[in-house]
Amino acid sequence: MDGSRPLNPRVPRSVGLVDLSAGAADGAAGLLLADLAEAMRVYDRLGHAGEAGYEPLEVMRVEPEGVGEVDSLVVALGEGAAVPALDGLALATGQRVYGLGVFAGDVPGGASTFGSLAAACVAVGAVWCGVLVAPRAGLVARFAPGPRMGLFRRGVSEAMDDLIVAIRSGIPVGEAGKDTLQARLPRIARLLAG
Repeated sequence: MDGSRPLNPRVPRSVGLVDLSAGAADGAAGLLLADLAEAMRVYDRLGHAGEAGYEPLEVMRVEPEGVGEVDSLVVALGEGAAVPALDGLALATGQRVYGLGVFAGDVPGGASTFGSLAAACVAVGAVWCGVLVAPRAGLVARFAPGPRMGLFRRGVSEAMDDLIVAIRSGIPVGEAGKDTLQARLPRIARLLAG
């Protein structure tokens, strides 16, 4: 093996991150996308430690009109995001698209927004791979300074890790037949946030 990535078309060489959340849930999408980017780079580096000729996975923020230039894409949307925001996305045929939903309340709403994103994928031949939803995402900012796998962040971090596995493998999120992962904050975090 020469250290290069497999030629499996589902395994991405580049991952784009685009934030269309308009600052929903106190800017949680930006924090979650930053965490996702950092964790993806670390896991990629650890997964290829010592390989000769290793080319790191490229993880980058992209603008809506530039999303077609990456193999896989993560689109962050906030609760009640305007569906017209999706009109500017220049999705590409065969591109794998994942959603990251940030919601202020306990029960995620906005299914129509992700239905619209899934429909946009189908329309251009991109592959809709599901969504990670983060209810009560406003708490993300409050607990962001803590350890990634600490008590208050562990549930969200584990869900993000599941999303990373899906992206790196080129597969949909969630269990068979479901296209949704849900991040969970521990009850104590919700109580302390009061």
